[in-house]
Amino acid sequence: YDHVARYTGDVPRKLGCKTCHFDARGGTVWDRILRPRYKTPTRLAVCADGSILLATANDSDSLLVVDPGKGRVISEIPVGKRPYGVAVSRDCTTAYVANEDSDSVSVVDLRRMAVTATLPAGKAPNGVALGPGESRLFVTNWMDHTVSLVDLDRPGADLRLTAGNNPTALALSPDGKVMLVANELSRITTFPNPPVTEVTALDPVRGRVIARHPIPNAHLVEGVAFTPEGDLALLTAVRPKNLLPALQVERGWMMTNGLAILDMRTGDMTQVSLDEPDAFYADPTDVAVTPEGRYAFVGHGGVDRVTVIDLPALRRVVEEAGSAGRAACADNMGLFRRFVLKRIPVGNNPNSLAVSPDGKRVYVAERLNDRIGVIDVDRLERVGEIDLGGPRHITLARHGE
Repeated sequence: YDHVARYTGDVPRKLGCKTCHFDARGGTVWDRILRPRYKTPTRLAVCADGSILLATANDSDSLLVVDPGKGRVISEIPVGKRPYGVAVSRDCTTAYVANEDSDSVSVVDLRRMAVTATLPAGKAPNGVALGPGESRLFVTNWMDHTVSLVDLDRPGADLRLTAGNNPTALALSPDGKVMLVANELSRITTFPNPPVTEVTALDPVRGRVIARHPIPNAHLVEGVAFTPEGDLALLTAVRPKNLLPALQVERGWMMTNGLAILDMRTGDMTQVSLDEPDAFYADPTDVAVTPEGRYAFVGHGGVDRVTVIDLPALRRVVEEAGSAGRAACADNMGLFRRFVLKRIPVGNNPNSLAVSPDGKRVYVAERLNDRIGVIDVDRLERVGEIDLGGPRHITLARHGE
């Protein structure tokens, strides 16, 4: 029993060949023979003209180049180990891929469909974004708690700035004056203090930290996007209720999932829940905004849904709350009725979103299906999918994921 428990993590009710050789050693015989290598799309980026969609394939160490019009992969380019974030130049000639397990950034020539250079980064780089003028690359180093500022004209002459805990996503303001960094984990706190997660604001031109905005009672901040006007930034966030007894779960007394809204003019932070009483939309991992500012879309990796938000209505909620009512918004589980328009069913584990430049499509990285879902913005429905060519055989481990 001790031997089996060591390999399976459990004590089975009975012992046999299946227990040890199938469950403990990697699944079924077919699992072990086929050893499928999945694509696992992790982050998306769209060219400014909408002609190319890029997806990092985390489990196949590659960058997938997709023609969204034809709905197919046109090239798969080997990059570093476990690629995560991706950014693309405005002229759609160069992509930058952050490789988590290689501590590097691959520079990809999209005309030659090949890696032409490799830039060093910190430990476990994951988020990547181009600064104003595209002369500088910003890279979040997840395990170093830093952001690298890479001078693309002089590779190697980079600067490191201290971020919050585990920086993971970046967004440049429409006017190019602020680069926001979403930090995944809370600052270190002591009991009985609640978690506080930082949003780091950088001056992308001068290369310095200009503000550290706290999100109180928040954790797992993984997605960030600006409104087209640049006055608000939206960040996905989870609110753990670790200082409450584990009662009234149906009313959100365990944890809730929502958005933090940062007013870039005043620095005020308002939080709203995307959950409903006894219906929770777990793991909000990314947020994307349509070009005209009508909708925001939030992917929920834990429940395979995309929430559609009426942005003008959300603005009214924030404005009406003001400074006096701001704190009450965060845990008001009836407030969603004022700004949530729809929940769109999508594939397994939607963890990244990208909006087409014309605002007519939202692309969803359906991570555990090895495909990209397509949402029609006018209809607010999932209308298609793009197969990324992953294995058809699903292992026991993949089912577990």
